[in-house]
Amino acid sequence: MALRSLTLDFGIEATTAQWLTTGYLLTLGILVPISGLILQWFTTRQLFITSLVFSIIGTFIAAVAPVFSILMVARVVQAVGTALLLPLMFNTILVIIPPHKNEADRWGLLVL
Repeated sequence: MALRSLTLDFGIEATTAQWLTTGYLLTLGILVPISGLILQWFTTRQLFITSLVFSIIGTFIAAVAPVFSILMVARVVQAVGTALLLPLMFNTILVIIPPHKNEADRWGLLVL
């Protein structure tokens, strides 16, 4: 649905528009494992703020993108923010709930 609108708005083929999703997922696939290592070097607060900044900047650039190539770069910037946030979220939940606490509490929060 949205890809159809993008093809019309930017005057591109559907296969080109699909690179928005592919580029986003490729960036996630590369950076999520690396961001697990980054958790060891920086504080939770630093990474959380950095991930939000990447997500907000990427969203703003995507909203005002006049051409497809800028929109593509914006989606990759958004993916960087998401790639930092996903492992951070799981790590934070595991740190907040102590290991001796009920396992169901941990899994309940992780599934959310």
